[in-house]
Amino acid sequence: TQTVLDGKDITEILKNPMHAMEVRQVFFGIKGKAGIYSVRKGEWKLVLTKENDWWPSTIVKTELFNLKSDPGEINNVASTHKPIVAD
Repeated sequence: TQTVLDGKDITEILKNPMHAMEVRQVFFGIKGKAGIYSVRKGEWKLVLTKENDWWPSTIVKTELFNLKSDPGEINNVASTHKPIVAD
């Protein structure tokens, strides 16, 4: 029998990263000593780092990147784009 997974196929995004700009919203997290969670919406990527992986937990770092103008995620623009971070 074939396993049915709850989610979306991102094969095309992996094959063609520019196609990723068309994705409406993607959420993912990395669990470990600290929780790192990210939300992707349009050209924006928000990354939140928590002090630990438990809920609730204090957010210790907030990063926002414009993937269209900064695909290497070098410039954190969270402090100058607060309405986008709040969204």
